[in-house]
Amino acid sequence: MAVAAPQLLLAAKRRVVVVGGGFGGATAAKYLKRFDSSLEVTLVEPKRTYHTCPFSNLVLGNLKGFGELAQHYKTLEHKYGIRVIHARAARVKPGVVLLEDGVKLPFERAVVAPGIDFRFDQMAGYGEFAVEAMPHAWQAGEQTSRLRQQLAAMPEGGTVIICPPENPYRCPPGPYERASLIAQTPKPKSSSSTPRSNSPSSSFSWTAGSSTTGR
Repeated sequence: MAVAAPQLLLAAKRRVVVVGGGFGGATAAKYLKRFDSSLEVTLVEPKRTYHTCPFSNLVLGNLKGFGELAQHYKTLEHKYGIRVIHARAARVKPGVVLLEDGVKLPFERAVVAPGIDFRFDQMAGYGEFAVEAMPHAWQAGEQTSRLRQQLAAMPEGGTVIICPPENPYRCPPGPYERASLIAQTPKPKSSSSTPRSNSPSSSFSWTAGSSTTGR
């Protein structure tokens, strides 16, 4: 059974600007163009290569190469005819997206999907000044590579501590998946520890392939 795509725009100029080229933005741009090829779809994304956070734990566990996380935008441009602008959006105003370089992108509809970021002012003792020495790696890319290097250089008997935020937070299995994958390729006698139920007095850890749970 054929189902007609929803008619999103009725104006003479049918322009859509999508801010953000991650999972949400890139998918929205692709399917808007597939639903209606007459739409003028523009995707605004500062990164030329997007590294996916899903599967980045496999890189930390040495089960995937860092390059396998990389995604580019050539298919969106060449196959689907989407205009991709590698720039940062400064502001979204009625009918126009303003880029940091002063360029204005007019639109009839906008999709704003900038992704997640950190509120460093909400994390006492940790901020942008600390991400190189203590990489969080919850945004894939340079952080993933840096943490992988630190894990590879970890001395025998080293310890990894992962501190999840208070509930609710995105991807609840993430910290435990990361601990498991780090622990399956550690240095001998090394261990990883992740607090349970966001309680600093509760943890589970793995040592050289075995697992222990303690409070």
